[in-house]
Amino acid sequence: MIDKDSVKTFYRKFTRLTKEPMEVGRILSIACVGLPSPGEIEAQEKKSGPHLGSWVHYYANAEAVPTYRTQEYPFQIGSVIVKEKLVKDGTVVGVGGMRKREAGFDAAHGDWEFFYTDAKTGFQIGSLKTCVECHSTAKASDHVFTAARVLIEPKKKRRFAKLGG
Repeated sequence: MIDKDSVKTFYRKFTRLTKEPMEVGRILSIACVGLPSPGEIEAQEKKSGPHLGSWVHYYANAEAVPTYRTQEYPFQIGSVIVKEKLVKDGTVVGVGGMRKREAGFDAAHGDWEFFYTDAKTGFQIGSLKTCVECHSTAKASDHVFTAARVLIEPKKKRRFAKLGG
């Protein structure tokens, strides 16, 4: 069960798909929570310096990992994919993800249920507008972006910024 009490920890035993945190650009980083005000951006730049941004680790449960490996879509019902948002020092500042639900849950969006929590927005679950809009662009891969294939597909060499890098 994913709820406000479990959302920050339930995924910790899933397969972590990323060996190192992946750096996320500013535009993608803010897309999940909405555009910050100019004052919020300025305050964060003063606090973080010129390397403002966020990093993420991706996790997948046992139901989702085979589809990541084979790229044979759709994901099976019960698949859960989690994005753990980190700041430069490695502190988790947000947890979001998606869970594949039964057929008919939200057929227009691949029957995925989205969830997200952070200090600013609190806990949200369902057909979250920002998530649905973005993931609708990945219909060919069952509404899932597969850039986090680093751990489960080691033959592909990719370089990602390390924390503090």
